[in-house]
Amino acid sequence: MRGFLGSIRTKLIVFSLAGILVSAGVPLFLAVEQYENWYQQFVTQQLNSMTTNMSEDAVPLLIDSDSNIDITTFLLGLERYDNVVFAHLYDADHRLYAQFYNPTLQASEVAQLSRRWNNINAITLGTFVDGNYLVSHKLIGDERLPLGNLLIVNDYQGPLNASISSLSTSIRSYLIASLLMIVIAVYWLQRSTLNPLINLWQFTRKVYASKNYGLRTDVKGRDEVAQLSGSINTLLETIDREITRNQQANQQLQAQQDSMERLANYDVLTGLPNRLFFMELLQIQLKQSQRAQRDLSVMFFDLDGFKQINDVHGHEIGDKLLVAVARRVEKFLRDGDILSRLGGDEFLILLPNNPDKVTLIGIAERLIQALRTPFVVDDWELSISASVGITHATQAEYSLSSMISNADLAMYAAKGKGKNCYALFDAQMEQETVRRIMIANAIESSLELGEFEVHYQMKVNAQQQPIGFEALTRWIHPDMDFISPAEFIPIAERAGKITKITRWMLVRVMRDLPQLIAKIGDHCIVSVNMTTFDLRQKNTAEYVKTLLAQSGIAPNHLEIEVTESAYLDNFAAANAFFTTMQDLGVSIALDDFGTGYSSLSYLTQIDINTLKIDKQFVDLLGKSARGETVTKTIIKLAHQLDLKVCAEGVEYPQQMDILVKLGCDQVQGYLYSKPCRLSEVQSQVDKLTAPAESP
Repeated sequence: MRGFLGSIRTKLIVFSLAGILVSAGVPLFLAVEQYENWYQQFVTQQLNSMTTNMSEDAVPLLIDSDSNIDITTFLLGLERYDNVVFAHLYDADHRLYAQFYNPTLQASEVAQLSRRWNNINAITLGTFVDGNYLVSHKLIGDERLPLGNLLIVNDYQGPLNASISSLSTSIRSYLIASLLMIVIAVYWLQRSTLNPLINLWQFTRKVYASKNYGLRTDVKGRDEVAQLSGSINTLLETIDREITRNQQANQQLQAQQDSMERLANYDVLTGLPNRLFFMELLQIQLKQSQRAQRDLSVMFFDLDGFKQINDVHGHEIGDKLLVAVARRVEKFLRDGDILSRLGGDEFLILLPNNPDKVTLIGIAERLIQALRTPFVVDDWELSISASVGITHATQAEYSLSSMISNADLAMYAAKGKGKNCYALFDAQMEQETVRRIMIANAIESSLELGEFEVHYQMKVNAQQQPIGFEALTRWIHPDMDFISPAEFIPIAERAGKITKITRWMLVRVMRDLPQLIAKIGDHCIVSVNMTTFDLRQKNTAEYVKTLLAQSGIAPNHLEIEVTESAYLDNFAAANAFFTTMQDLGVSIALDDFGTGYSSLSYLTQIDINTLKIDKQFVDLLGKSARGETVTKTIIKLAHQLDLKVCAEGVEYPQQMDILVKLGCDQVQGYLYSKPCRLSEVQSQVDKLTAPAESP
């Protein structure tokens, strides 16, 4: 009997030990197996999504054949993904167009990988596991007419092994505890029944069948089986917690991916489609419209006066204004119309489904009228307007770049008409653009070849005595003849070349000043105009200072004229420049006074010497009592601020008489002198100073 019991006891110990090992090992095995399955599903889905997004993002880059640098930069974005081994981008002819290899790879590894996947035609489309690698192969563009192929290969086995190792480490302590319980259970097994083990075995079978690691076995008593059951529960809790943590990590990664997609496609400030997303949509619409032989339109508008609001009230108010503009414009668009923020204060509207001219004009007029109504932002009442350019796909022959360019040209044509209006694109605008390009390209060479000239217009005081000159630029081109300053100065500003002209003018004026002083006396002051772009240059003041030192001309013979709008466009920079010039001894004149806005609020903040009354006020003298009152008010205000007043555009003696009566200090205009070359200045001075003939 004792031998029989010993045999039974031995078998019972063996069977119990085996059962307990299975009870401890099966959940771990199942967890690892399930974890591997979930890991494969997750990384496959993640790589598939990333490759799909990148293949879509590559469409506009492959469409533009000059964007190879952008393609390379585009693939370099994969550097932040440690598991990406390499990526190949092929063009429509299956030729390797761009490539990326993980910087950690050795040259031999790069060569081996290149040989393994050197034939893109032999690689199956889709996302799949190939040995130790996860491969994703996607077409770029429409599958019926693809623009190319994108192949991305990830390290699959390495991250999986590291992740399983991390999971195993986290549950190792619990596994050791379980094994200790096994030793205790074997030692005291004969003192317990088989039922707890059977129940525990059945429980593990249930966990295996249901794959539910949230199940828990009942823990009764204090024997070894109960302790083992508690350890298994703890093990299951650990596994369940790790699985939950992985699921949360997956959800977080998905949320981050969704957020990245939104950031890539939508403007952060307004929530509108951004430039990239809009261009992709427009490209698709253009192709569809071309196939269907129907038209579509684009409106390009920007906000007149937005920069001044931004400068005066700050970027926070400016940003809120942009959001308010977006919300207001969205309200009157049709279903299917797409509003996008191009950047800054520029917006685009896509109008599909072949809108007719009447519809387009109606939308443009409603847009202009809607934006004309003042906005209230943080208790500030802000007024802006819009310049709108309109173009059709047929005018651009369904070309994306041509359509945007045409809309831009139309928008600037609207600005040229006086802003706060719309313009429809026509072919004449392209011809004007060609001329503007020719003028912009010719500026620097014409400066070097001496095709620019300085003309001087005399200024006189109230006693009609010459007191100085305004230096004016004239350009006679051998092929384009006389080019008006009204035409070439805005072009030079947009081309970033106006400062070259200004500095050329300063050099010429410094050279001519001794002769001008000799002609009218030591009180002579010559004015040189500066633009908003000149004020933005940090070294402009130093440049003037250096020229004065090199020429030996006293600073009090030089005056800088800045328009009111140029000053307001660069409030801080202009004030700093004015202060430096005043300290140097150079006087400052504020030109075109009264034609801008908020002028009175700035007169107390700026350091100037002279206000110049614009010609539009002078033209009203003798014709309008109200116009004369405005001029009188300006002169009186200037004198109270200890400023001199110069009226420009004086053409008739009656205007001069009124200005003298109103107390104007200086005048200039055709009544006394037209702008002329230096060689002609003496004759102008002689005419003015010649004694009147006796009757």
